[in-house]
Amino acid sequence: MAPGCINWHNFDKREVLSEELEGAGALRDLVGDLTTEIVQHETFPAGQLIRIVIKGTVTSTGRALDAHNCIVLTVGGHGITRIDDFVDPAFGEAFRPAD
Repeated sequence: MAPGCINWHNFDKREVLSEELEGAGALRDLVGDLTTEIVQHETFPAGQLIRIVIKGTVTSTGRALDAHNCIVLTVGGHGITRIDDFVDPAFGEAFRPAD
């Protein structure tokens, strides 16, 4: 990532420095049998679009996670300058305790 890379998520509409985020690695502690599958990867002159499916079992709730996300990367001379992360609303549902 380029210095000052910005990360944006559709669920909160905030722009945050990527270096301040824990990142996807934090999921390993929260989700058992975690897998990520790239189902689409497109490149274009200013970056890339990557569509992924994240699956596993949320350890705290026992619920299945089956989230379809899309990541748009903007690339500049020093690497990735922006990450627009479109998170599936089902992602958060799997982490909520059962009623």
